[in-house]
Amino acid sequence: MFVEEKAEIINIIDLDKDYYEIILSSPQISKLAKPGQFVNIKIQEGDFPLLRRPFSIWSAKENYIELLIKEIGIGTKILRKEKKGKISVIGPLGKPFPSPQKDDIIVLLGGGTGIVPLCFYAEKIENKKIFFIGFKHSPNPYILKRIEEISDKIFISTEDGSFGFKGILSELFKEEIEDIDSEKTKYFLCGPYEMLKTFEKILPIDRTFISLEGIMGCGFEICMGCAVKKRDEDRYIRVCKEGPLFLLKDVEI
Repeated sequence: MFVEEKAEIINIIDLDKDYYEIILSSPQISKLAKPGQFVNIKIQEGDFPLLRRPFSIWSAKENYIELLIKEIGIGTKILRKEKKGKISVIGPLGKPFPSPQKDDIIVLLGGGTGIVPLCFYAEKIENKKIFFIGFKHSPNPYILKRIEEISDKIFISTEDGSFGFKGILSELFKEEIEDIDSEKTKYFLCGPYEMLKTFEKILPIDRTFISLEGIMGCGFEICMGCAVKKRDEDRYIRVCKEGPLFLLKDVEI
């Protein structure tokens, strides 16, 4: 079930040159939202930008939802400058993350804005949670603190070596996998395409869930702009409807 709601902008917090957090008063969506779901936002009144923008939900509590957004284009740039008023939000969309078994060990692997749905999931479950997070450079202190509050253990890589392990996340993960992998270990993966392709060769595809960040024109199964190929089958499935979460064994990256 999803709704369209006029959500009031409570605050927009600039974290650094790339990232900002937006807090929206959204009583209906906040009550319905589950980890892994997303919202589709109309950036501003009028016809520009024409398409809504999808954003994973970072947190939902009481009457509010929180979004962590990276400024990467005209839509996110315009949204960052909105300081008050209401915006049209459709959600929550997509299928949520599954409820884990009591003794499952949850390993969350994220890069860039891929950390967003993983954080919401970690916030809601009581299992042991191990984060592997990849950054280009030293992580924003506010974002890092949020992750520390909801995790049991964190491994961090930076490409420039300014914080934690120097290199890409998959290299760090290879050094640790023997100590954490078991039949009870479930992996949740979200991040840039290159990262997903790398981990596809490392992780057990029957115990790995992948949250895809497809381009979405509508967000609710009409336009087919987010379709991905089903593994070993000659058909496509929609990220917005059947996903955004899939078992890795079910989709081709």
